[in-house]
Amino acid sequence: MRKRILVAGVFGFLAMIASSPASAGLIINADLTSNAAWVAENTASGGALDAAVNSAVSTYEGLYKNNITVNIGFQWGGSIGGSGTGAAALPQVNVLTLAQTEALFVAHAAAHPENVPINTAVPFLPATFPNPDPNGSSSFLVSTAEKAALTGVSTVGSDGTIGFGTSSTSGFWAAFALHEIGHIMGRFDQAFAAPPNPPILTPLDFFKYDPNTTTLDPTFTVTNFSYDGGATNPGGRQWSNISDSSDWIGFPSDPYNYATNGTAVLSSADILLNEALGWDPAVSTPEPASLTLLATGFFAAGGFGFYRRRGKR
Repeated sequence: MRKRILVAGVFGFLAMIASSPASAGLIINADLTSNAAWVAENTASGGALDAAVNSAVSTYEGLYKNNITVNIGFQWGGSIGGSGTGAAALPQVNVLTLAQTEALFVAHAAAHPENVPINTAVPFLPATFPNPDPNGSSSFLVSTAEKAALTGVSTVGSDGTIGFGTSSTSGFWAAFALHEIGHIMGRFDQAFAAPPNPPILTPLDFFKYDPNTTTLDPTFTVTNFSYDGGATNPGGRQWSNISDSSDWIGFPSDPYNYATNGTAVLSSADILLNEALGWDPAVSTPEPASLTLLATGFFAAGGFGFYRRRGKR
């Protein structure tokens, strides 16, 4: 099934951020009790629904050491999950300029030399990055969770909401949880919303290159993932031009493939991308060419942002 992709208004919301109590590394606060339909389905599944989310949370908390808390709500069906077989994420976002976005990356890289991907990426950040869409915006959407990761200052309130479709099945919940939490953490894009050009840019556009070139390309085409100016393409990963433009294409075993992705295991390419987005490794990062599978694991009140649906074939 093709994934249905929807976009809500994004310009009216600037997330409020303030200092939060210190935490021992990354904490993902998954609210699994506020949505009555979720609670009912979890009970009917014998706890499998919560287990899928909790395992994904443990995976991310074990991988990244950013000293912040990310707050995510979960719902079964409803306005985000719907009645389909997939899942969706609605991140809360900030609307920033190119200069503001790049300043966050530069400052974080300087403070965290142990994060090799973001330090590698910074010298290749462009001096200008006009949106190729003449009717689009040159601003950047940055999820509140990613901004928190880059600044070390947790968000006040929710960083987003995830919904699972009421026709989804337990065999896919683990992969859905990994995939959608990643969107809340900043792995989202807008090119799919107005192909071939995005109506607005995101940090993911810093890592999209025309195949085998050093040319940044945020359009809704097949592009290579790279954080070193296009010199290398970790895992041979390419961005989808079929569905969600923040997903891979051609890797069905990866939970970030655009479809048919029931494997609840993050690839090294997924992990490297997250680090390039500002999530600091709690352990050593693998070589970019490695496809060793490292991690296993079975938007909300106010504000607007991007959301997507996933479906299985």
